[in-house]
Amino acid sequence: MMKKLPYLLSLFLLLHGCAIKEINYHGSFVGVHSAQSVSDIIATDIVSFLATKYPASHTEIALLPATSDKKEEDTFSNALENAFRKRGFTLSAESHIIVSYVFDKIENEEYYIQLKINNDTHTRLYSSQGSYTSNWSKLGQ
Repeated sequence: MMKKLPYLLSLFLLLHGCAIKEINYHGSFVGVHSAQSVSDIIATDIVSFLATKYPASHTEIALLPATSDKKEEDTFSNALENAFRKRGFTLSAESHIIVSYVFDKIENEEYYIQLKINNDTHTRLYSSQGSYTSNWSKLGQ
């Protein structure tokens, strides 16, 4: 883990400096195709994380739509929407809880998610099979 720490810190600083601006102005972004099974696993983990902060059956979320170079191959956005609904969240454009995300792959074949919930940004890494390889990290503050 100590060998990965400088790499992870560099990644988080890069994401904080670049991708957050993308989220603030353009919504969510999907930069990689993933297998449906991997998308489902990661989406379920993300929704479980949000459920620790907000009661699912009593919460409306404004999920900002994703832009993608490969829109027809974007299995992740649909998996995330389905996971929210399955857990009991209501998706609404008029919510005070705004969620956006960046889903992409890094050089060592791990997926990363950058999740922005209103003004809080969290990140997590996942293996190519969809299991998480890091804990949730909060950027900033």
